[in-house]
Amino acid sequence: MKLSKIFFAIVLFTTLGVASCTSSGESSYGSAVSASYSSRDNANVDATKAKNAVLTLQKRIKRSERLLKRSERKYTRLGKRKAIKQRKKLTNAITKYRFEIKVSKKSLIKAERASLKADKKLVRAERKAIKAEKRKMAFDARQAKLEKARINSEKESSGSLFALSRSGPIEYSDYKSRKDGGFKLPAIPVKKMKKQFLRQEVKYRSWEKRGTLIVDTKNRYLYLIEGGGKAMRYGIGVGKSGFEWAGEATVAWKQEWPKWTPPQEMIDRKPKLAKYGGENGMKGGPKNPLGARALYIFQNGKDTLYRLHGSPEWASIGTAASSGCIRLINQDIIDLYERVRPGAKIIVKQG
Repeated sequence: MKLSKIFFAIVLFTTLGVASCTSSGESSYGSAVSASYSSRDNANVDATKAKNAVLTLQKRIKRSERLLKRSERKYTRLGKRKAIKQRKKLTNAITKYRFEIKVSKKSLIKAERASLKADKKLVRAERKAIKAEKRKMAFDARQAKLEKARINSEKESSGSLFALSRSGPIEYSDYKSRKDGGFKLPAIPVKKMKKQFLRQEVKYRSWEKRGTLIVDTKNRYLYLIEGGGKAMRYGIGVGKSGFEWAGEATVAWKQEWPKWTPPQEMIDRKPKLAKYGGENGMKGGPKNPLGARALYIFQNGKDTLYRLHGSPEWASIGTAASSGCIRLINQDIIDLYERVRPGAKIIVKQG
C-alpha cells in the first residue's frame, strides 16, 4: 500500500511537469537560484558605489571646510591697510569654498539616501537568494526521495520496470480449438506451458497512457496498458540473438490472416523461401508464419519490417526463436488484435 502511494505520487509529480522528467524542474530551480544570486550581486555593486560616493563627498566637504578656515584666518591677518587686491582674492576664495560645501552637503544627503536604499535592496536580494537556495535544496531532496522510491519499486518487481503479480484469472477456455476466418485453430496444450506465459490481467505500474503496448523482451512479456494500475499481459517469443529490434514506434495498421512476404535478408539465408518473395507472398492460413493476425510496426512513418503476429508454434513462447518479430499464441494475438487500435504506441525494451 505504501509503495502504491509512492508510485501515484511519482505519476502525479510527472503529470504536473514538476519531475519528469526531472531535468526541466532542476533547470527551473537552478535558473531561479542563479537569478537570485545575480540580483544580489547587482545590488551589492550598487550599494558599494553609493557608499563610495558618500565617502568621496565627505572628503570633499572636509577639504573645502579646511580651505575656508585657512582663507578666513589670512583675511583677518591682512587687516585694513593691506592691499585691496589680496583681500578681494581671499573673499572670492571664501565664497567659493562656502558654495562648494553647500553643494557637497546636498549631494551627500542624496548619496546617503541612495546608499541606504542600496543597502535595503541588498538585504532583500540576499533574503531572496537564500529562499531560492532553500527551495532548490528541498526540490533536490524530494527528487532524491522519489528516485529512491522508484528504485525500491523496481527492486520489488524483480529488477524490472514491470509489476508481475497476478490480479486476474487465466481463461483456459480461450485456448480451446475453434474456427476463425474459415480456418481451424488447434487447441493449445496449456498444461504443457508455463502459466506465466498465458494471457492474464496483472497489476502493472506505468506512466504510459491507456492502450500503449510495452514489450519486455528480457522476461518475454507483452503488456497492454489498461489504466488504473492494471495491464493485460501476454507471453511472447522474441528475436534470436542478432535479430532483435528495440525502440519506440506505432502500430500503423493490422490485418487478419495476413499474407506473408519474407524480406530479402531472410531469402538470402533460406533460398527456398524465394517463391514467396516479391508480390507473391504466402497466403494467410494455419501454416503462415504470421499466424491468425498481424500488427505492423512503423517508426517515423517507415515500416520497420517487424510485426506483432500469431504463431502456431506455442512451444516457442517464452523463448528467443523468431527472426526479430514478436510472436504470440494465435488465440492471444486474436485477443490483442481486438483491443489495439491503429496508431497505438509501442515500446520495445531490450534486456
